[in-house]
Amino acid sequence: MEVVQVNFDLVIPYAKNPRKNTDAVHSVASSIKEFGFRQPIVVDEDYVVLVGHTRLQAAALLGMDEVPVHIAVGLSDSQKKAYRIADNRVAQDSKWDDVLLKIELEDLNDSDYDLENTGFTLPELDMIMTEQDEDEDEDADLLEDSYTIQYNIIFNDEQEQKQWMDFLRWLKGEYTGAVTISERLVAFTQEAMIEPK
Repeated sequence: MEVVQVNFDLVIPYAKNPRKNTDAVHSVASSIKEFGFRQPIVVDEDYVVLVGHTRLQAAALLGMDEVPVHIAVGLSDSQKKAYRIADNRVAQDSKWDDVLLKIELEDLNDSDYDLENTGFTLPELDMIMTEQDEDEDEDADLLEDSYTIQYNIIFNDEQEQKQWMDFLRWLKGEYTGAVTISERLVAFTQEAMIEPK
């Protein structure tokens, strides 16, 4: 497969792209920044995007002057439309092996690697890392006094969401001995409640 570097302005987003990808742009930009541009944008002979709209938006966010592209030659108009849909649809059929995912994340965590570079958010990582293995023995007495609470946080705008994520990152750096977000929040709250002498 031939990949060439082309001027960013030459690449044309497909006007009727049915996939909404705005929420993923920041994560993809972080991935490109960390690992480099490892997957080219696929375009037709006129440089209209077939696959890679999110990567193109991420490149714009990063201020890139050039992007790697693969020119798919010889596809009919129907094949182009079908390819755009299929590329996004088939990804929905894949699933995580939760056990192996947790093992891989734990290995990265043990090497002090920033897990947010995997594309998972801190709350998602918290859920994955603290999930109990099915074959793990459970302490009945512990379970009686333990509670699992799932919650949704509703933000008024993106600024509030950014402030919350910044706060979670600060907690992670401040309370390194705590594994979960809840443990860090409890430690933070306990310190805040202690009256200064």
